[in-house]
Amino acid sequence: MAATFRGSSVSFDPVSLQSAGAAGNYAAAGGVVDVGANFGAVASFRPDFDALSAEVMKNKAMINVAGIEGAANTVSAGVGAFGQAKGQLFQAQAYENAAEEAKNAQKSAAGIGALGGVLSTGLSLLAGPAAPAVNGALSVLG
Repeated sequence: MAATFRGSSVSFDPVSLQSAGAAGNYAAAGGVVDVGANFGAVASFRPDFDALSAEVMKNKAMINVAGIEGAANTVSAGVGAFGQAKGQLFQAQAYENAAEEAKNAQKSAAGIGALGGVLSTGLSLLAGPAAPAVNGALSVLG
């Protein structure tokens, strides 16, 4: 139904929703397209997120293991070096102690030798005229 105004030649006709071509049965054409099959085809090519996340977790675990192994190797090398240095320190201290004891023993031996020389000289002086007898007795001891 067209709307017209008195005294005007303008007419408002409703717009027709028909296409310019032949009319078709689009609802029937929609049945030709199987949406489920389309979804299945697309879904068959989607990424496997379960496998991807499993691979990511495996890689992270391998990185953690590598870090732990690296730290263990570093600590092991450090402890080994410390033990070796400590052993060399003990060995050096033992050498120093042995050298100190040898020096002290040498001083004692020199002191005892000097004391023996002084005693033998003193005995020979004390013996006076009996010196040959004392010297003979000392030679038996010596």
